[in-house]
Amino acid sequence: MNIFIHRDGENYGPYSLEQIKEFLNNGTLNEYDSAWHEGCADWLPVKAIINSLTALQAEAISVR
Repeated sequence: MNIFIHRDGENYGPYSLEQIKEFLNNGTLNEYDSAWHEGCADWLPVKAIINSLTALQAEAISVR
């Protein structure tokens, strides 16, 4: 999943979910920065994107 970040009027990315998690861990991003991925209606906080994509990954694994 390609995730894009919007900060200070600029868009960055695409990044993977793993990269976004690492950016949060090392302080490059904070959980309230804006993020978007294909299928999102609007920009959301990074925290919301991570929560939804992590849940989707877990669901996909459990379906296998």
